Amino acid sequence: MVTADNLNLDVLDLIFCHLPQQDLPSTALVSRSFFVGAIPRLYGNIIYSSKHAKRYPRVMTPFCVIMAHPWLATHVKHIEIRVVPKLKIEATQFHSIFLSQCTAAMNMCTNLLSFKCVKPILPMFLKALQGKERLQELRVHATLTTLQAEMLSAIKSLQSLALDSASWNVIDMLPKWAPNLSPTLTNLVIYMSSDLNELILEQMLRKLPGLIGLHVVGCPKVDHHTILRLASHTPHLESLSFSTTETSNTSDAFVPELSNLRHLGLDTRYSTLSSPAPIVLSSILKLLRSASPALTSFVMRVPEVKAVGRSFIEQLVKDYAQTLKQVSFLDCGIEMDSIVHICSNCELLERLELPIPLKELIVFTAAIGRSNTLRTVVDTNAHGADHHQSLGKQNAEHLMKNVPSLNKIVSDKRVWTRRHLNEVAFENLSSHTSASYWFLPRQHD
Repeated sequence: MVTADNLNLDVLDLIFCHLPQQDLPSTALVSRSFFVGAIPRLYGNIIYSSKHAKRYPRVMTPFCVIMAHPWLATHVKHIEIRVVPKLKIEATQFHSIFLSQCTAAMNMCTNLLSFKCVKPILPMFLKALQGKERLQELRVHATLTTLQAEMLSAIKSLQSLALDSASWNVIDMLPKWAPNLSPTLTNLVIYMSSDLNELILEQMLRKLPGLIGLHVVGCPKVDHHTILRLASHTPHLESLSFSTTETSNTSDAFVPELSNLRHLGLDTRYSTLSSPAPIVLSSILKLLRSASPALTSFVMRVPEVKAVGRSFIEQLVKDYAQTLKQVSFLDCGIEMDSIVHICSNCELLERLELPIPLKELIVFTAAIGRSNTLRTVVDTNAHGADHHQSLGKQNAEHLMKNVPSLNKIVSDKRVWTRRHLNEVAFENLSSHTSASYWFLPRQHD
């Protein structure tokens, strides 16, 4: 007779892969076999967020558990530290005991595949990261000394590298690090570095011809003109993000053929007197039209709450209506006519990210209802910050009822999903979902 206690571990693993992460701890208590089967998933992905930091040190951290039970370390594949507890609520000093526990646990995790930490504590982990032969993905706050930068460059075999706020020591080291990364590196992100310049970036990209993802955002010395020119060193790009400025003329720019390019992210930066869709953005689309004719994903962020110009929307749709599946507009408004234009003409549209105008919900519903393929809508309005009304169940049901293809709505940290006919259910966004940059391609729903 088959019981819960004699199920094979591979069968249990198949069952547990369909359970929400938050249900695994209670599931592990059902029986000894369930406990053994759940452990790899419980400790495979460790994400330490604000909800954990608030309860420190009252609640034991996963790093402390690993120190007490070293055999658990073999299951750890991914570590992401979003928040570091501080000695006091208003203090600026990080909790030293927490950091020492993290470091000790990291030393034990020999099967680590990815490490992400956007807090300025990387020096504490540099030694622990050495010798991690299986490490494939690294995202770190890279403000380091010269010696620390050399230790960082000793890490090899990475497939994905993301550097936040990289200091000049790290930037200067990049061309020397590139040859060690060249055989494996496919995705590179350099975010918010004031020291990155065109010369260093070109020296690095010359040695990384296999890149399929290049994202250089928030680096004031490297603009769109530079990125488009240097893309000739990375002809296999599938995703590209960069910051746009008004300082460079793109009319005579050369853009190499990027036939594999599917995702484009634009971080628009311009003066407050400029149009929300300045000429430079239109010129970028014009340049890319022949170089990459098959974009499936587009995301744009505007520094101020303005409506994106209709002319820009029309050009985007004209160039990529046959291929676009995901369109995102962040920190900006979009006119209702533009929404209608996108939903009426983008034949493959599946995901739309934009501010949901709750005061014009009926008109908005009719606008997105023009699409027969739209499955997901993401509300980019921060309703909680400015005391706007949040999207409720009644609004979600109205959208689902009148847009038959719509299956998911994400708004105000809630996920509304279609359950049966027009009935909807919601759940809070999981804290176990890995944080990502806004300009990267979205995962398929």
